[in-house]
Amino acid sequence: MNLAKMNGKRFSALALSAAMILNMVPADNIYAASKKSKAVVSVTVKNVKGKTLVLKKGKTFKLKVKVKTKGKVSKKVKFKSSAPKVVKVTKKGKIKALKKGKAKITIKSVANPKKKVTLKIVVGTPVKKVKLDKTSLSGKVGEKLKLKATVTPKKASVKKVKFTSSNKKVVTVDKNGNLTLVSKGEATITAMAMDGHGKKAKAKVTVVDSNAKDDTKDPQPETKDDLSYEGYELKWEDEFEGTELNRKDWNVELHEPGWVNSEWQEYVDSKENIYVEDGVLHLVPIKKTVGEGEDAKTTYTSGRVNTQGKHDYKYGMFEATLKVPTGKGYLPAFWMMPTDENLYGQWPKCGEIDCMEVMGQDTSKLYGTLHYGEPHAEQQNTYVTGKGEKDFAEEFHKFTVEWEPDHITWYVDGVKYHEVTDWFTAAEGSDELTFP
Repeated sequence: MNLAKMNGKRFSALALSAAMILNMVPADNIYAASKKSKAVVSVTVKNVKGKTLVLKKGKTFKLKVKVKTKGKVSKKVKFKSSAPKVVKVTKKGKIKALKKGKAKITIKSVANPKKKVTLKIVVGTPVKKVKLDKTSLSGKVGEKLKLKATVTPKKASVKKVKFTSSNKKVVTVDKNGNLTLVSKGEATITAMAMDGHGKKAKAKVTVVDSNAKDDTKDPQPETKDDLSYEGYELKWEDEFEGTELNRKDWNVELHEPGWVNSEWQEYVDSKENIYVEDGVLHLVPIKKTVGEGEDAKTTYTSGRVNTQGKHDYKYGMFEATLKVPTGKGYLPAFWMMPTDENLYGQWPKCGEIDCMEVMGQDTSKLYGTLHYGEPHAEQQNTYVTGKGEKDFAEEFHKFTVEWEPDHITWYVDGVKYHEVTDWFTAAEGSDELTFP
């Protein structure tokens, strides 16, 4: 036998044995093992929030792409624009917005083209700022509250915002900004613009027990020295020491039923509804029914007074000592409006500072609010009376607002519970005018 032939036979036998061993291992398992050891897991864009990016015409943006892999696999990607005449993209991921319109940028893995990510590019107006109508708010377990988000400028190409909660066990929020207070604690609600740049605004939510009065932990500040009168000079006050309202200081407003907020009452000038007694001004709602059966007619009257044109001030400290009625349907308030409501246009453009509002069905909860702008925006916070503290219907409380050029601060009985440091108005046909 030839040695060369012998070696060849041995080689063939070895090759055959190897083939037999390989054939005994399922092919799928070999592929799976290979795939598991070397694979492109995902392709993501790190510097775009969401799946949409708004760019101004002429602007450039460098995409930062992350390719997650297993094993030694190429992390290279390819970029492609669906509309190169609208949005151009280089091999290194630099985007340039050429003209108004829309395009899709597809980013594919070179090693595995099935792994890719697509961005929608809008050439238009990006969001500069997100605003929430409230920066802090509070309530009891089980309550439902609402947050409204607006974006600046008004002509932003993508106005949508996404709401998230830092603690869903305390507060949940839906896509429309509706909050549900789930359990006692604190959570931060974030509203983020969905135009890719991640502009956001936050609001702090404090949730107290549904039986807040009996809570062993008072959710309000323990000290009552937040308010200082230092540097202020008294300009005017009314202690209601006479027997009737001083018409040199006060105007009585007259309004038909339904004039505002679909209220049932008529605002009248009557000693039944407006009177002074024992150093207290009384504003009294009265219900009257005339006739019987089907012919019976029920009317409601109330009192409403202001100092417009008689005591008007720009900046300062404003306060009143008040006690409110209790019962569903009551909404007593102490608030400030501009002397000239038409300077920037009708409400809400003219602005409104609500020093105190308490709803009759829950007289343990106080609201302090700033209304402004067009479309309507507001910033509001609340104060809930705690253990050992009589609510706003049980005794008189002092409500104070300090208005300065760069901030407005709310107090109750000397305790600070709300502050606003940014607002704006929007006169007809002009841009937003920010304070001061």
